[in-house]
Amino acid sequence: MSTLVTFVQSETGSKHSLNEDSHLRRPDLGLFAVADGMGGYQGGAIASRAAVEVIDEYFPDALSANPTPARALRESLLAANFTIFESSANNPRLIGMGTTLTAIHLQSDRLTVAHVGDSRGYRLRDGELTQLTVDHSTPRADGHGYLLARALGVNERVEVDLVEDAVRSGDLYLLCSDGFCGFLEADAIAAALKQSDPCGALHRAALMRGSDDDKTSLIVKIP
Repeated sequence: MSTLVTFVQSETGSKHSLNEDSHLRRPDLGLFAVADGMGGYQGGAIASRAAVEVIDEYFPDALSANPTPARALRESLLAANFTIFESSANNPRLIGMGTTLTAIHLQSDRLTVAHVGDSRGYRLRDGELTQLTVDHSTPRADGHGYLLARALGVNERVEVDLVEDAVRSGDLYLLCSDGFCGFLEADAIAAALKQSDPCGALHRAALMRGSDDDKTSLIVKIP
């Protein structure tokens, strides 16, 4: 595969004093991820950073030892889950911390998505936007917003969703935290992705629509 074109932007939301998002960009491995942390006492930032660091370290060996990228990605996310869970169990100030995570791996003409939580993965192809992930969240009982139903590090075990996609030249893949999803409809996301500065366009659109959460977007364009 020719050289990938990637874009990334991350910023702290106005309701936070610390950006709890983290991202991983390893074009040499075809590996990319966005994580959105949660938890008090800086726990969210610690959890999201730990997740991407563990995956960055663990994935190359997992890929060498496993027959498929999907299995290697799943094992990498499980390793991140265990690391975060153990850290919170051993530090009372970090109890309950966790993170969402959406990761992709590109290999030749195939892409694998691994996903836990409500960060999202999208594909823009021929102007049409497709959401590749399903949010792991449930509506609140009071009808205001959603509760996260699945995250890395909250429990000793976690289920990882895996999706495979056939890649075409010109495809654009977006990984993003939920600072966008609750504020931008699909047509607004698609319009932003068509701009020369897609990450900047996404962030500006979310701010104009009142997003006060942390926002991280990572875009991979297939040559």
